[in-house]
Amino acid sequence: MTQLGSEYEDLVEELRKRKGSCMNANKGGHWMCKGSCISGESEGGPIKDTLEAWIHGERSICTTTPKAWEVLETYNTNVVANLNMVQAFLDLPMPTSGKKTIINVTSGAAHVQTPGQAAYGSSKATFARMLQHLANERKSENVKIFTVHPGTFDTPLAARHFPSDAFQWEDISLVGQFCTWVATSEAEFLHGRFVWAQWDVDELIAFKDKMAANPEFMTIELVQ
Repeated sequence: MTQLGSEYEDLVEELRKRKGSCMNANKGGHWMCKGSCISGESEGGPIKDTLEAWIHGERSICTTTPKAWEVLETYNTNVVANLNMVQAFLDLPMPTSGKKTIINVTSGAAHVQTPGQAAYGSSKATFARMLQHLANERKSENVKIFTVHPGTFDTPLAARHFPSDAFQWEDISLVGQFCTWVATSEAEFLHGRFVWAQWDVDELIAFKDKMAANPEFMTIELVQ
């Protein structure tokens, strides 16, 4: 976990050059970036891929006594700031080949209820749901959108909330390898889906026909 990694700073600078302005991710030491990367065909050329993963998790917010300003700060980071990044990216010129790719690195907290994480978990679910809408609206365009839960890692931030033996921690390289595959043409059928990096790639591919038949499969939806 870093405070504005070098790859992110490069992306912000690139977005500033092309868009004119970009939201600052650092606000009072609480706005943090897990990791970002960009790829361009040449210096000053179109940006094709962006991996964005903002996180606001400095404090727990109890579900029984949430403070409105804390909830708002969390949503400003995990929803509004992410949306600003996505909108700025989509406004950039299209690459000369391939599609623009957005990978939202989110959290399993979007699926589960964790004590003290009401704002964090709900904000992650909110942005994932927002991207589902965006993916549906742009399904005919040259844009690919994915939401990925990266895995369970023993980081300093996790240590603030969980004991060291709370989970079977995973290799942190897992998410990078998975996202590399997700960005390929082989994974285009996952456009608009919420997937976990721990899932087996071959098993995901086996669900390709089911996803084509059911647009709500592997998304955040009501189930019965």
